[in-house]
Amino acid sequence: MTTTKTASEAYATADQALYEAAFRTEDYAGARALLETAHSAAIDEGDRATEAAVLYDLGMVLHYQGIAKLVRELPVPDADVREEEELFNLALTLRRELGDAAGAAKPLFGLGLVHQVFRQDWNAAMLHFWQALDLVELVEATG
Repeated sequence: MTTTKTASEAYATADQALYEAAFRTEDYAGARALLETAHSAAIDEGDRATEAAVLYDLGMVLHYQGIAKLVRELPVPDADVREEEELFNLALTLRRELGDAAGAAKPLFGLGLVHQVFRQDWNAAMLHFWQALDLVELVEATG
């Protein structure tokens, strides 16, 4: 008997694969494939929260790949940086539409990483980091 995973179950598997790729295996293609499957499932189910989480992780796939290239002193294609930024922006838009302040902090942090690591623009990075911190502190204060 074949069982089909829900979007959130598929995301949990994909999320684990992302961090395995980032810190152990560098199997970014495998992680991306799992994330794309989870993304399709989230869209099919209308699960916008999982969709936002997947979009964030897809951005992080590109981020970790970029860092791996930098460590090897290889260039990071501008198209990859633009795609990473777009994925974080899409995740942020969904989180804001859902009224999810805590969830919005992650893509804001991701946008800060784009500016810090790939654009070397600390001022723009800090704007995103401070916004993320403000949201986390707001959530903590209001429960």
